[in-house]
Amino acid sequence: MKKLLSVMMMMMVLVGLSSSMVAAQSQQQEKPVYIEKADKILNSDLTYEQKIEKLQKLGWKTIQKEPEVQPLTLGGYASISHTVMGPSQSGYKYLVISNWNYNTSSGGWDTTGIKALDTYAIGIVDLDGKPVNRQPEYPGIWVKDQGDESFSGYGWSSQSFSSGMTYNIQDAVLLNNSGGYDYVGSKGEAWFYIDKPTSVSPWYFRSDWKHTWSSTETILESLSIAYPWNVVATWKNNITPQKWDKTWQTSISFTQP
Repeated sequence: MKKLLSVMMMMMVLVGLSSSMVAAQSQQQEKPVYIEKADKILNSDLTYEQKIEKLQKLGWKTIQKEPEVQPLTLGGYASISHTVMGPSQSGYKYLVISNWNYNTSSGGWDTTGIKALDTYAIGIVDLDGKPVNRQPEYPGIWVKDQGDESFSGYGWSSQSFSSGMTYNIQDAVLLNNSGGYDYVGSKGEAWFYIDKPTSVSPWYFRSDWKHTWSSTETILESLSIAYPWNVVATWKNNITPQKWDKTWQTSISFTQP
């Protein structure tokens, strides 16, 4: 009898797991075809400009694209571009993309170790830095080095917070046992899809980029977005790595051209 009950319980567990797997697969399959096509372009070795052109050929309309070049605390320079693209059909979601590109030749980028993750965060907020009444969907990130080599799996979306999303970046790769490290994560794109907000405008596209390094083993414990917009990283055992931050905000519109 005990053996029979054990077998029945095992079958129930397997059925439960099977149902969970089917449900998960069903959720994955629910991604709309137009988003899958856009993601195929975004998750590719193309340059940022080439990706925008390819998306436009799919029917996406560039509503806004505002690149900025700003000095960083360690003497280097980074360009950050905020782009909003409108859907090709009514009822489709909007695509918001943030591209970053650090000029490593200007100095200030540490490549001495791989003991601290870089972080990125993007979001849509109102005039007071508070979240709009829409949430990110289908987030993605694509990471490159300064030579435009792609590193799949070295960037990943972390968690959504109201109308914002956080991302992690493993920013160093050992170069062929030479003792040197590549500039992984010094450029790339982060994005998500979102419905047009119906809350009061104006709306703003916010980004926060933290480059970190540490001579001591340190583990990112959490990465969160508080509102009014503030990106907070906490580290295990309070071992905080060295870092510089780059934040940027642009006024945006969701009006089709």
